[in-house]
Amino acid sequence: MDRMIQRLRAEIDNVKMQCASLHTAIADTEQHGELALKDARAKLVDLEEALQKAKQDMAQLLRRAERVFLQLTSVSMTSSCIVWSVCGWGLGSWWARWRVAGIHGALEGTPPIGGSF
Repeated sequence: MDRMIQRLRAEIDNVKMQCASLHTAIADTEQHGELALKDARAKLVDLEEALQKAKQDMAQLLRRAERVFLQLTSVSMTSSCIVWSVCGWGLGSWWARWRVAGIHGALEGTPPIGGSF
């Protein structure tokens, strides 16, 4: 009987040690999980800040691109106006030539350039 009691006490002590070991492992795991969660939250904040900065940078680049586009459009229109005025192709001179051609065509029985009388 004493042997049985000793054996049971040894098993109880062994189970108590296993239980204490499991409690320690659970506490360590909880602490590790909390640290991992805290680290993940910090990384999320960093990523959100980086995303906001990237959005601001993209908006700034878009504004710059719009300004360049408007400048190029202005240069293009200015060059077209210069070409038209240098070549004598202004709208007024074109209209005058068309009207003259229309009058001459009407006198000769042919329609003016680009259409009917």
